[in-house]
Amino acid sequence: METETSAGVESRTARNDVRSEKTAGSSYTVYRVHCPDCGHSKECNNRADAATRQRKTPCPNCNRMMGVTELRRPGDSAEFRLASQAVAAAVDAQRSVSGDDVPSVNAILEAMGRSPDGYPSDGGPTDLTANQAARALVEDGAL
Repeated sequence: METETSAGVESRTARNDVRSEKTAGSSYTVYRVHCPDCGHSKECNNRADAATRQRKTPCPNCNRMMGVTELRRPGDSAEFRLASQAVAAAVDAQRSVSGDDVPSVNAILEAMGRSPDGYPSDGGPTDLTANQAARALVEDGAL
């Protein structure tokens, strides 16, 4: 399907490609219209579309009014991947430590120079891996 703009004719897929390029490195919001009874749902790109669909269209399965939920989706940035890998490594390191004095995941991340969500802290990340940080915390007894 094509639409005419002041710059000429633009295809609908071209507009979707621009949106996907824009959201490739950052988080974005998706709105989901859903039925609380039967679980039927439909995703919308913006709040206005979701609100319009909610008002005008009842659930096709059970004819109830549908609700709107806002979903934040993280982007696929390198920083996000590194943060999630750091948290996963800290969880694995915590599981690998045996004994009574097991350091918390937050303590392991702090020893690695990262915040509790895995992103580098103000001092910057240290050269310690998650396993090294966990062992150092157990040996030093600084939990």
